[in-house]
Amino acid sequence: MFPEQVQFNANKWLRATGDLADVVLTSRIRLARNLQDVPFTRWALPDDLASVTARFRRVASGTAELAGMAVIDFPRLDALEKEFLCERHLISREFVEGKKESLLTLNSDETISIMVNEEDHLRIQAIRSGVDLQAAWEELNAIDDVLEKGMRFAFDERWGYLTACPTNIGTGMRCSVMLHLPGMVLTQRIDKVLSAAAQLNLAVRGFFGEGSENTGNLFQISNQITLGATEEELIQKIANIAEQIAKDERRVQRELRKHAARLIEDRVWRAYGLLTNARLLTSREVLENLSDIRLGISLGLVEHVDFRTCNEILFYAQPAHLQRMAGQPMEASDRDAFRADYVRRNLTKENP
Repeated sequence: MFPEQVQFNANKWLRATGDLADVVLTSRIRLARNLQDVPFTRWALPDDLASVTARFRRVASGTAELAGMAVIDFPRLDALEKEFLCERHLISREFVEGKKESLLTLNSDETISIMVNEEDHLRIQAIRSGVDLQAAWEELNAIDDVLEKGMRFAFDERWGYLTACPTNIGTGMRCSVMLHLPGMVLTQRIDKVLSAAAQLNLAVRGFFGEGSENTGNLFQISNQITLGATEEELIQKIANIAEQIAKDERRVQRELRKHAARLIEDRVWRAYGLLTNARLLTSREVLENLSDIRLGISLGLVEHVDFRTCNEILFYAQPAHLQRMAGQPMEASDRDAFRADYVRRNLTKENP
């Protein structure tokens, strides 16, 4: 059954309350873990996978850290519900498309999610607003310790945690931040940022994750290698990089406001005019124009819209979210009309 709390109560991590939240939308940490006596999911038999879910249920029900979370029998969800969770960045695309016995665990404010029987037996995720990797790690580490005591993870003294993908061996940790970098893109400095990230062994993806292109000037930056560094070192590295890029982005935005004021004002108010007057909007149009409105908020041009509203529109204007909001499946053209109404109401605070 779909969890009641996963509706439209605004995820805690969409509230734009963390440090540098004008540039850094979210911070996320994910841990990959496997049981020492069960084959990886790709080679596991159905009984093996069933044993993983059974053991997870037993441990989760008996610990304070997990007892209050919703445990969802994932294969029972319909396609729209699965897509909704994927759009919300609570599960991966691979998890959506998998047919194995699997579970999803969520806490009430969606800052913690656990996929059981994805590529690894466990994918444990914590997500926060702004630059807040340390807080995410503290909560995630406590949950990881509880699970490890009850499930006995595959661990090697030399190689660390053993994972299905060799790039995750070691800490099994991926730290990532989602950044909005319109200034870097407009001034054509983004290539230098991406080149520097590559030299630091960082992966750069778009808003929709692996393989996605830059849309809406949103970039996800994460560590590529988990072996040879401690969890604290990885967290500090990504946090430092996020803070530096965010400060550089702020500086570039101020330069644009000073030296190209008319151009920036025109971009911002054209975007606002489109989103508040259009009767049909695609997802791409929302992402691209919302980027300019966020820039306008940062520069003090748009005062009646805040970053939280932009964050909510960014996620809730996606196809599965719109259909759950409407309470029924919709064709693409009907979604475009519904999306335009939703965006207009939220940017202008109109009553439905």
